[in-house]
Amino acid sequence: GGESTEMSRIMVVATTFLTAVLAVGGVPAQANPAASDQSSKVRWSVGDNASWASSTFDDSLWSEFEELSAKPEGIFWIRQHLFLDYKQAASRDVVLSVHGTGAFDIYFDGHAIGSSGVVGRDRANEIPGPMRFDMALPGDFLTKGHHVVAMRASAQQISDPADFFLMARLEGARDVFFSKATNLLLLGMAFASVAILSAFMAFTSVWRQQPRIMAATAAATIGISAIVTTEAGVSLGLLTYPQLAVSEAIKTVSALMVVIALPTIVVSRFGTRRWKRWAGGLVIPLLVSLPGWPGLGFDHDARLFICLCLYCLLVCANAATQSRNQAGYYAGSLGLCLLGIVLDPAEMHGFLAALAALLVLGFALDLRTRELVAQSSLLTASRLEAQLLKKNIEPHFMMNSLTVISEWIETTPQAALRYIDGLADELRSLSKMSNKQLIPLSEELDLCRTHLRLMGMRKKKSFCLETKGLDGNEAFPPAVFHTLLENALSHNRYEGEKIEFKLTKSLGEGKVRFDFVAPVGLEVGHANLSSGAGTRYIEARLEESFPGRWTFSSARLNDSWYSSISIME
Repeated sequence: GGESTEMSRIMVVATTFLTAVLAVGGVPAQANPAASDQSSKVRWSVGDNASWASSTFDDSLWSEFEELSAKPEGIFWIRQHLFLDYKQAASRDVVLSVHGTGAFDIYFDGHAIGSSGVVGRDRANEIPGPMRFDMALPGDFLTKGHHVVAMRASAQQISDPADFFLMARLEGARDVFFSKATNLLLLGMAFASVAILSAFMAFTSVWRQQPRIMAATAAATIGISAIVTTEAGVSLGLLTYPQLAVSEAIKTVSALMVVIALPTIVVSRFGTRRWKRWAGGLVIPLLVSLPGWPGLGFDHDARLFICLCLYCLLVCANAATQSRNQAGYYAGSLGLCLLGIVLDPAEMHGFLAALAALLVLGFALDLRTRELVAQSSLLTASRLEAQLLKKNIEPHFMMNSLTVISEWIETTPQAALRYIDGLADELRSLSKMSNKQLIPLSEELDLCRTHLRLMGMRKKKSFCLETKGLDGNEAFPPAVFHTLLENALSHNRYEGEKIEFKLTKSLGEGKVRFDFVAPVGLEVGHANLSSGAGTRYIEARLEESFPGRWTFSSARLNDSWYSSISIME
């Protein structure tokens, strides 16, 4: 209740702060103090000449890097011209960051400052370098004016020329540190989410009551964690360029998992009764994300997740109009993720990591709420079960039974013995069931038929219970249908020799439905077949066993009472 709501508010505030941090951290490099127009004058040439490292070498006849249409064979050089103004040069706190798919020997104004992997003339001699290389530049290198970054390179292990890319830029050391720390934070958050979810699976049992949401939350969390891991691996310089194809495949599969799991969580949580309609509507955001959005600059991944978040927000908004629990929490979480992606689509994986943490927290809060409700329902059901047992041995009931038995002892002793045996069986069954949460439905049917046989002997009528669609192995709370049956017999005076009750089971629309039909007699004592303590007992038992996944209704239609119990799968 209040505790869960307060925790939700705290986490939403915390995630708002994290979203702001990620958004600020994702500001383009041009806003960094040591950044400049770093993509100008990038040229390349095939060959290997040590003089090409010099800052004074004339590379005007080299090819523009944008004209690179195929992966160069052997060793090649790339030169990039940079400019530092006075403020940038005075910072003395600059890192050269190289992102690329290859092995590089890196020179700054002709001075060798480091290597990423080992450059090789063939595949056997090359050792691939990481896809990100960061090197702090000495202060005496940082003078106002033009500078040249030259890279002696090879890319022997790239199979697809389209996979080759290279970008070198100067960044503030604090910005690089912040970026790496953020990626480590996101990586820790993602793995913590998976660990917490695994703990729920290992040490709790309530999740088995909502396996679809549990499976979808696990898929979304694992998928997001895989995306964050691959992105962090590149950013932290842990992945070499031959691993690019594998990492891209992992990201694609992981993104597909999230695309399927995210709406499944929301639809299963808030759109159960209309899940087919919501599932069909998922086609719309998928189609909208396919074409480009002119003037907005979002790539397909960003468009897809934006559309998914909007779609899930629509489901949550619909649930909020019905006062569904936690609809606002999920809407806030999705809204924050959507805002972050819109503000900085290039850092989308960070906002997805925050969303994974919020999904796990939402699942934890839901489990906690259901656990409390289940405990409350268990206490209520136990109290009502005691009342139900008490009702079956109350003085009025026992007096009527003893009166019938005493009459039969004098007239038909065999009937008296059969009644005593049946009464003992019913009380024994009720006592045996009273401390169980679920029993096979076959035991419930045996109890109902025993009760009908006893009442038939007392009223000199033939009561029977017809069933359809039941196999008897269904797990169901004890004495629910017995309560409906007992209420029907208590509140109606039946005429005729044979009175028939019906119990049917049907499947459809993601739920199991049980319909109990009782004929209407000459006297009707209540507006519903089950009322008062009987109704409270049924509702408490259903909530104890199927928290939040059941409905119960009872109404008269023509000459019959219809009681319906639906259990969501």
